[in-house]
Amino acid sequence: MENKLLFITSIFNKSTIFKDAIKRKDGSVKGNCDVDMTMRLCMEFYNFDQAIIVTGDSDFECVADMLIASRKLKAIIAIDIKSCSYIYQKYFKSHLILLSGIKKILSKSAGS
Repeated sequence: MENKLLFITSIFNKSTIFKDAIKRKDGSVKGNCDVDMTMRLCMEFYNFDQAIIVTGDSDFECVADMLIASRKLKAIIAIDIKSCSYIYQKYFKSHLILLSGIKKILSKSAGS
């Protein structure tokens, strides 16, 4: 069974790139998108102003480093602190957005 997996939201006002993913027998999803994402970013590097990385996986640390050095990293979005790499928490804290934090804010707003 295949699902769609968002692996990078690239380029404000331009595009969101999706990749087919495989659903494993245990129910987890495997995207195998590390190299694909990095190569697409390199090919399109001069065609965008800002990018958002949507993953807590530190395999993309070099991508985040490159985007910061070029002032193109808008944010890194991860689900929650448990699924977010320690590397992102320590070195990319100013760019890190946790969806669990947004959920708490929205829940408080809805209750008001």
